[in-house]
Amino acid sequence: MSEPASLYLTCPIPRESLAVALTQPAPQAGMWHDWERIGWELSPLDHEALARLTGRNLGDFLRELRNTAESPADWLFRYDNGYGRLELGQVLCTDQPRSILVILAYLRRLGSFVSGPGFAVLQDTVFGNPSPLPALRFDHGNTELVPGTAVRPEWSAAVAPALSEVRAAVIAGADRPVHDDLDTLTAEP
Repeated sequence: MSEPASLYLTCPIPRESLAVALTQPAPQAGMWHDWERIGWELSPLDHEALARLTGRNLGDFLRELRNTAESPADWLFRYDNGYGRLELGQVLCTDQPRSILVILAYLRRLGSFVSGPGFAVLQDTVFGNPSPLPALRFDHGNTELVPGTAVRPEWSAAVAPALSEVRAAVIAGADRPVHDDLDTLTAEP
């Protein structure tokens, strides 16, 4: 990869379940042996590294992702109470394959909490050439790794419009995210 991938996730998840998912201890991502499904073979050393890199809870990881963004405006974490839907996004997320694996591993944890269909997609959208990378499909408590070649067209098509407000804030040089519910959700008992 030469350009940073954008990240976009949308899924239905009850607020209480999301609060739990954000604070729970990490499952051992290095123990999942279906990574080859996305066309990336991982050696035993890769599995060990993945286990080390995914040892925190999801909320802490997302805070780090938000705090290391190239621009403070490059962050979307919106929870819609009316629909019980989470949207998460970042325009300039990463261009490193190992970082993509770590992001997928962390976001995969949401799978056991979702209450319906959803997805997480990483793709190059910055230069107007959407090329999907591996993705996640969520559905009623399950998560499936999806190779980039099998990403649904409607998922790819959703990324640019969903992140347009974030992209505009980044271009305008905004000093904070357009929407960030992360700390609100993790601060609740």
